[in-house]
Amino acid sequence: MHDSTGFVMTGYVDTMGAAHQVFVLRIDGSGNVVDQRRFESPFSGLTHGLGIQRTQDDGYVLTGFIADGYAIWEDKRAFVLKMDANLNPTWSRYINTPWSFNRDLDMGESIVEIPGQGYFVTGSMNIPRYQFSSSVPNFTDQGVLALMLDLNGNVLWNTSFAAQDSVTAGQWNVGVKPYFDAGSNLIYLMSNNAQAHQFNITVFDLAGNIVNDWDYSYLLNGIAGFDLIESGNPNTLVACGVAVFYDFLAEGGWSSYNYPPVLLEFNKTDGSMVWSNLYKFPSEYYGSFPNGFFTPIPGEQPELFTPDMVTRAPDGGYAIAAYRSNASSFYDLELVKTDQQGHTVCPYDTLDFVPISRVRYVS
Repeated sequence: MHDSTGFVMTGYVDTMGAAHQVFVLRIDGSGNVVDQRRFESPFSGLTHGLGIQRTQDDGYVLTGFIADGYAIWEDKRAFVLKMDANLNPTWSRYINTPWSFNRDLDMGESIVEIPGQGYFVTGSMNIPRYQFSSSVPNFTDQGVLALMLDLNGNVLWNTSFAAQDSVTAGQWNVGVKPYFDAGSNLIYLMSNNAQAHQFNITVFDLAGNIVNDWDYSYLLNGIAGFDLIESGNPNTLVACGVAVFYDFLAEGGWSSYNYPPVLLEFNKTDGSMVWSNLYKFPSEYYGSFPNGFFTPIPGEQPELFTPDMVTRAPDGGYAIAAYRSNASSFYDLELVKTDQQGHTVCPYDTLDFVPISRVRYVS
């Protein structure tokens, strides 16, 4: 994330051993390091930061997960860490729900401050499924984490949910990005349903009640949502993600997973779409979008790890950053600049970097 003082980012550091440490880095507008911290968890050797935000008290709030391992059956916990302006921890909160059937999916993905109220955190959590009995669960679904904490980290409400339709039964859902609308006091939450190949926008009031819910499964045979930001119009928001099924050769066929970025604007009141655009990168290698940390269904959207990829440009348009695997099994960074309606205003640019470290940036 960025503000008037520069940039702050989180991710993890591979210590070349069993441990992964949360990494927080502050840099100024010229890229000079201002401060940095590493954090370890007392519970596990794998600790990852995934979402970080500046808070009104000039501190920071961070969410992510800790894990015994990357497989879905290994123990995991979501966490929220509050830091002061100098990146010193002030409090932490762990989210660890019961799990069974070899699936543990408690993971924090993104967080937003609700001024004067606290912090809304999303990601995923274990939700039992009662498919054959009303009292004995027979499965653990990956549900969307929708948790509200007060300014001291105490739970105010938890309205986490999973899809209940007969096709997907809520098996793989993850909260991606929340947006707080101060004018209406509503929280707009982007989430993904991997098996239905769609993203949803769920709207909460400040008491945790769901007041609206819209899905966008009708677009391009499915879109994985990655980012949700304000637009230049106070009545709309802009969502960014990738087309899950898109074949550059067949122009809309189902034979390749090329994952081109998609940008769309929708109305806050009813979820109706204003416009959408898809961007076909002129890369020679259309590799599949990299799997997330936990991707039990090969070829699908990741169950976690949805990087920030769009921002408002100074002229009111949008700047999109995406990445794609190349022939060398590394990733190229691809950039797109659009106007206010999502039309491209300059050629795409592909940047190919030589790997220089084992620090992975995620937010």
